[in-house]
Amino acid sequence: MEVSYNFTFEKFDYKTNYKEQSKLFKESFPSVIGTSTESYEHYLWKFHSLNKIPKSYEYIVKYESELVGYYAAVPISYNIDNKIIETALVCDVMTSPKVRRQGLFTKLGNYSLNDLIKNNLNFTLGYPTDRHVMLAHAKAGWKNHFNLPLYIKFIKFNSFLKKFNLNFLSLFINIPYSILNKIYELLIFRDVLKVDKLTTNEFISHKGLEKFVNQFNKSHLITLDKSKNFFKWRLSIPNKKYNIHLVHNNNNILGCAITLKTLRSNIPVLEIVDIIAVENIYKTIKSLIFDIKKYSCNMDVDAII
Repeated sequence: MEVSYNFTFEKFDYKTNYKEQSKLFKESFPSVIGTSTESYEHYLWKFHSLNKIPKSYEYIVKYESELVGYYAAVPISYNIDNKIIETALVCDVMTSPKVRRQGLFTKLGNYSLNDLIKNNLNFTLGYPTDRHVMLAHAKAGWKNHFNLPLYIKFIKFNSFLKKFNLNFLSLFINIPYSILNKIYELLIFRDVLKVDKLTTNEFISHKGLEKFVNQFNKSHLITLDKSKNFFKWRLSIPNKKYNIHLVHNNNNILGCAITLKTLRSNIPVLEIVDIIAVENIYKTIKSLIFDIKKYSCNMDVDAII
């Protein structure tokens, strides 16, 4: 525990303080209200179901006994030059609107990072999407090493045009766009491999999964260590149904893609969560992309991202 003026920094005990954390979570991220992400089940999945010790690192700051800040990280492993490196993925960092612009975000970040160092974690990482959050992280020593691009493949334009009250144009745009896509597919996707659809349980129990992950790790200098335990955790988010697209031959996996139907800015999309290949890479990736495209047409989505 650490005390600064009327602020108290300490480790978070969810069994006694979860209701306060949940209230702050919804204040900080109002877009989660009414979704499964605001549920207790989702919280337990994220911070208390990973098969690691500890399962998570959680810290809070209180102002006169009221919880006004929260900082959490999940332990994950990276494979760097064929060595397992323990790290922490920082997520769900928040401060109450009542105490903002007092440097509290930075102080809570420093308090949390100092404790993470004591737990022999090599580095922290995260994916903040808000510029102000990134600036606050930078004050605690974070650096932006690279930007992550977002690629979009439209299937139809109904929801997108509706946002601008131009949905009456969708028919005139969708039909020629679809025809052009068909021509493109005939030219590009003439020779593709067979792709099977698996449930998450079938994928996790696949006899070739461990070999597939090891092959991928050895062929790259830096990779997220996607072990069977990691996939069990990552693909078990409450109320989420993941689709597994697999190119395999008996017990040998050549490549896989993981997709999820979701909403982005109120537009129904098919999100590519992951896509990797270890053999015949170009053809395997091309086959997976073509299968995702075909699958999306049956999922009533407007785009693939």
